[in-house]
Amino acid sequence: MFFLGLEPIIHSYTYVSGDGEFDEVEVPEKGRTLAIVEAASADYKERTRQADLILYRSFRPKWWRFWKWREYCTRPRWKYRYLESDAGR
Repeated sequence: MFFLGLEPIIHSYTYVSGDGEFDEVEVPEKGRTLAIVEAASADYKERTRQADLILYRSFRPKWWRFWKWREYCTRPRWKYRYLESDAGR
C-alpha cells in the first residue's frame, strides 16, 4: 500500500504528556476527536495537579505526501509540539 501512495481508511494520532504518564489516541473516523483528547488531558492535568503539564503529539508529518500539506497547515493537531514517544509507534 505504501508504494501506491494510498491512505489508510482509519487514521490514528497519538498524543502524550511531557511527563510520559498520559497518552491518548485521536481517531477522527470513529468519532474520537481531538476535543475528546484535549478533555482527557485536562482531566488528567487536574487529577494530578500538574498545572504546567503540556500535551504533545507523538506523530510526525510525512512531508513527501504533498497532497496533505494543506492539512498540515490548517488542522489543530499539527499545532501541538512533537515529542518522540514509544506510545506513537
